[in-house]
Amino acid sequence: GESKVQCLKRFAESCTPFVEVDPIAEMVTAKNAHHLLRDLAGDKLDLVIDCIDDVETKASLLKACGEKQIKALAAMGAGAKADP
Repeated sequence: GESKVQCLKRFAESCTPFVEVDPIAEMVTAKNAHHLLRDLAGDKLDLVIDCIDDVETKASLLKACGEKQIKALAAMGAGAKADP
């Protein structure tokens, strides 16, 4: 099937034609978070949408966003760790 990032790109661009989505289907780590947030085509990123399940990985991305002063929209979830 279609990857999550491609699905989100298609959806976001169909709802808001003035939005340009650059989907990056790569695992975020503390070592590569800054590289993944590089300027694209000379333009600064306006927003990072984070749907990461792993807490350490999410923290690495959000820390890098803060350091680069890039806004982030983070989806939070229990990741099957909720106590019923």
